This record gives sequence, structure tokens and C-alpha cells, in this order.
Amino acid sequence: MKITYNKLKKVAFAALALPSIIFVLGFLRWYIGIPIALLITTAYIFALRNTKTEMASDKEEKSITVPIWSILAIFGISIAWCYFGGLGNLWYQSDDWSARNAIFRDLISHDWPVIYASKNSALVYYIGFWLPPALIGKGVFSVFGNLNAAFFVGNIFLWLWSAFCIVIAFLLTALFINANNKKRLFIAMSVFVLFSGLDIVGSLYNLLVKDIGIGNHIEWWSTYYQFSSMTTMLFWVFNQSIMTWLTVACFINEKTTRNYAFLVVLCAAGGPIPCVGIAVYMVGFALCKLYKAIRAKEAKRFWLDVFTPQNLIPTLTVFPVYFLYYKTNLAVNVGKEIQTVRQAVDVRAVVVLAITLCAVAAMTFICKKQKKTWGEWLSLAIINAIFLVAVICEPSIRINYVFAILLEGIIFLIPLWHAYKRSPIFHTTLFLIMLSPTIRIGTAGDFCMRASIPAIFVLMALCLQYLFNNSAKIFTRVNKNRSMLITKISCWALVICISIGAVTPFIEFKRGFGEVISNKSIVLVNDSTYTFDQIFYGNRKNLDRNFIAENYNETFFFRYLAK
Repeated sequence: MKITYNKLKKVAFAALALPSIIFVLGFLRWYIGIPIALLITTAYIFALRNTKTEMASDKEEKSITVPIWSILAIFGISIAWCYFGGLGNLWYQSDDWSARNAIFRDLISHDWPVIYASKNSALVYYIGFWLPPALIGKGVFSVFGNLNAAFFVGNIFLWLWSAFCIVIAFLLTALFINANNKKRLFIAMSVFVLFSGLDIVGSLYNLLVKDIGIGNHIEWWSTYYQFSSMTTMLFWVFNQSIMTWLTVACFINEKTTRNYAFLVVLCAAGGPIPCVGIAVYMVGFALCKLYKAIRAKEAKRFWLDVFTPQNLIPTLTVFPVYFLYYKTNLAVNVGKEIQTVRQAVDVRAVVVLAITLCAVAAMTFICKKQKKTWGEWLSLAIINAIFLVAVICEPSIRINYVFAILLEGIIFLIPLWHAYKRSPIFHTTLFLIMLSPTIRIGTAGDFCMRASIPAIFVLMALCLQYLFNNSAKIFTRVNKNRSMLITKISCWALVICISIGAVTPFIEFKRGFGEVISNKSIVLVNDSTYTFDQIFYGNRKNLDRNFIAENYNETFFFRYLAK
């Protein structure tokens, strides 16, 4: 079966658009929701149309050919991966599942938008990914009136929906990394599941130096910051991760900016924070394309690619809706009241990064005549910014920040340096890994964990692409060829880092098996919250803070847009 981006994007774009269409039809007043749904459909049609330039290059479009059975096997692996993450409610579930099960049940049992009259609040969360299977569950509930049956059916469809979207995201990634045979395809799928930063190294440092034991969730080793592994993302925040993976997988295969806003705005249905990371990539790529267009005297074509119908329609219609909806969330509004002292430190770090980037921009033009590419100057300056941040921060922040970005991202970027040093995707990844820990939004360190999802995904893709592009050199005997020696060392460094990082997802799997064995039961559904349509007291007080809008009827969204 021949796979190309033009074939896959029809399915991928539809999967991204479906949650937003359901949201505007189900949550907004009909005279607002129906026009927006039609406009999203129109934008989807425009997004699938190719320009004359793209049609001319279609004959040379990158493609991979894989047998049908391989795709079915990948789907089976995705099904199993989702199963061990708790999807389907037939295995052990992590702590976060208590709230996620409550959200999904409320989406099935309550009218949309979900209102909790008992406490004058509304459900406001990143619910987009749940909406297609929730709609099926709601249909079962309306026909049979049995909530347990509807919840079960909805969870089975959520499981299948998740696996389906993962397969599409993986095939898009396989296309990008040129996984053009069965061996590469299954190696890529293994890395897709097992990719992680070197959390075990940080945990061992804590054990040996600080006498802090290694727990069963080692990604919190740096205390303040977390860069989640691919498996951790799926097991804990699948509702945000899967749509982000799908969006990033589309983005790295896009040749122009024609669909950038279309992709990032629709991804906001599954989580706005990862969209910040995606937007950083898109802005970085767009600026590079603008620079090249100006030099080639084709700036007009660039702006025509930016202001396309598929970019303008979601930006002017869907984006304001999501902005007003998420703005009502209680955690966003109370976050400023409970910020810790490190908020001030983080702000200073952001200022340093901003000043550094401005200095880099100036230095790029000043040093142009010295036969150094802008990419080399940019990377060196950003790396120097690490030490600037380290100087201004308190010791406890300094050590954790530097170690976190080193073990979670930069250690992978170093072997990739000589191959990607002139590529915007490399420098944007480096910048995002550095930036994510310095910003704090809401009541916890969610920004670092979620805004870095695109960077971790891209990092995984770059590692695989580099290894596949240089696979013939890994076992080649090197004499005095310096370039081949660097490539071979880089390949083995990546293999070692990926292998060490795989300890993190193995611990995630181990925790589930351990709980199943100790409880002598396979089905360990975490359903203690059950519903958010209740008032929480005592040690459960504020349990619903991240998921609701208080006094919802006083907000613009619920007064003027919602049903």
C-alpha cells in the first residue's frame, strides 16, 4: 500500500476537525453553531486543495510503501498501548483517570453544555477529544436509558478512536522519517512508544546525592519541571496528547504555511497549552519562509499562503469561541492568587530569553559576512542563554532547570547538531525545550509538561529520521573519514540515549502490572470522583477546580454563545 501525505491528510484533517464541529453544534446556540460548523467544513475542503505549485511537485511527493498487514499490526500495537494506558476501562488506571472518567460520564449523562446546577458551575475543560465517542455514548443513553451501558460503550469507542488517531499520527511520522520498509516501520513504532528523556539518570542523581528514593513515577525527579515521555502522555493526558501528536505529525509534512492556522486552532479542542508549543514551531518556520521569500522577491506569494481561507476561517470563528470558553475555567482565574515565589524567577528567565533572542537577531545580520550561517549563531547564542538563566536564578531553581533541559532534550540535540544545525526545526525545538520550564500558568506546572509535548514529539521524529538516514554508517568501519566518524558516534549516542530513556515508559507499564498483581484483578478502574455534579468537602475540597467555571452564567461565553 502506497502512503503519501496527500492521502493521509484527508483523514488526519477530518479527525482534527470533527471534535470542533461537534463542539460548536453541541455547545453553541444553533444560529451560531451551524454557521461555524459549515465554515469549518469549508475550511477543510480548502485545506485539501493543492496550489498549482504543489500539484506540479506531486509527482515527486515523498511516499512509503507498506503492506496492509503491517498497518493492521501497527493498529494492534496501538490498541494494546491504549489498553495498558487505561483506555477502555479494562485495566489499571493512573491517578488522573478519576477526573477523566468523571468528565466522560458527565458528557454522556448531562445535556450540552454540561451544567452543574447544584453548585452554579459548568464543565470547562479540554473536552474536544472525548466528544466523538461521548456522542455515541450519549446516543446509547438516550435510547436505552442505562448510564452504565452507555458509559461502557462510550469507553470502547474512546479506546478505538484513540488507537485510530495514533495510527494516523504514526503513519504521518513514518512518512516524515522515511520508514520505507517493515523493519524500519516496527523499529519506529517501538521508539514511538518508548521515547523519553533520561529521567532515570536524574532519579539516580537524586538517590545518590540527595538520598531521595526512586518512585514509580520518575519524571518528577527535577521537582519543578517535567517533560513527559510518550507513554506517560498517553497514560495520563491522552485527551491532550493524541490530538497534539496528530497536529504535529501533519505540520512536519506541510510544505507551506497554507494550513498552519487551520491545524493549530482545531488542535485547541484537545488542549490550548500544547497549541502554544505548536504555534512556536509555526511562527519559527513562517519567519524562515518569509526571509527566503523576501530574498527571492516572492513575498507576495508568502502572504497569499498565510492568508488562505482555511487559515482565516478557524482563526476568526473557532479561535474566539475556544478562547472565551477556556477563559472561564476556574484554575486560570485563581492561578494568580496561588503562585509561588518561583513565578518571579520564571518571569526573569523569560525576560533573559527574550533579550537573548533579540541579540541573536541583531548578531545574525552583523556576523553575516563571517561565513557563519544564521543557524549556527542562533544555536550557540541560545545555548549560552542557559547559563544566563542559571546565573539569575536561585540555586534550587538553577540546578533543576539546567539538569532538566539537559537530560530531557539537549542531550538528544547534541548528536543531531551537525546534521540539523541549519534547520529551523532544530533551533525551534531547542528554544521550546528551554522556554517551556520558565512559564507557569494556573495551579501547577502544567505549562512545562504540556507545551513541551510538540517538542518531545519532534525530537523523537528527528532522532528516528537521523538514524534511518545514516543506518548504513552505524556498523561501517571508519578509517580517517572525520564526517563518517562523527555520524557513527552520533548514531550510537542516540541509540544509547533512547535506550536509557526507555526506562521511564517501562516503569509506567510496570506500575500497572504491579497493581494488577497485588490486587489480583485486571480491571482496576479509577472512578472515585464519578461525577463533578457534586460539592466537594474536606480533603476533597477544590478537587474540581481545574475542570469547572464558577458562576458560569456571568461569563460572556455562557451568556451570549452557549445554549
